[in-house]
Amino acid sequence: YGSLQGNLFDRPWQFYQLFTYGWLHDTENSLVHIAFNMLTLYFFGSDVEGRLYSKTRFWQFYISSMVLAGLGWVVAQ
Repeated sequence: YGSLQGNLFDRPWQFYQLFTYGWLHDTENSLVHIAFNMLTLYFFGSDVEGRLYSKTRFWQFYISSMVLAGLGWVVAQ
């Protein structure tokens, strides 16, 4: 339910997928992929949040990047 489907523009009521796919992956090595993403966020997230953005601005950047990347993937499908 949370993965991003390529037919999102045919089903706009499922827009929530643009938010959920970033945390719910559906790949063969999903556990390794998610662990790598969270480890990277752990190491670099605090630097980005603390030095470049406030906590609110960091989350705005994180969520908007996820949505834009998802939209780009849907368009490429």
